[in-house]
Amino acid sequence: RVIMKFKFCGDRDAPDWLLAEMFTISKLSSVRVKLLCGALVERVRARASSSVSTVTTTTTTTAKDDAGVDYAKFRKLVDGAVTAGDVEAVIAALEYTIESAARYDVDERALGRELEQLGLPKEHADAVCKPYGKSREALRE
Repeated sequence: RVIMKFKFCGDRDAPDWLLAEMFTISKLSSVRVKLLCGALVERVRARASSSVSTVTTTTTTTAKDDAGVDYAKFRKLVDGAVTAGDVEAVIAALEYTIESAARYDVDERALGRELEQLGLPKEHADAVCKPYGKSREALRE
């Protein structure tokens, strides 16, 4: 097996589970991927800012998991394009991509190229990179 190194993975090979999810993500329309990424960027930013603050809040336990992911909201965004289990996997893959790219300070052009190398169509890679690029500096804080 040839090992490729990706900047958004810390100059390491991409995890196998992420490679597997690229096909699932490509089943969604690029518009839906962009909407998902926009929501995930906001979620990552909110989580980062809340971990910095010392204010504690109480949340109701609806359709959210331990990390506070509202899967019902994301299921509405994909609207039956993938199975319920795939929704969670897609969210994990996109969130990992966004968080890792921010952690390793990868610019959106390089991220797009790397996502295409992993098998994501160009339109989908652009759909991930646009929301990420707009909030890149804020995600790094």
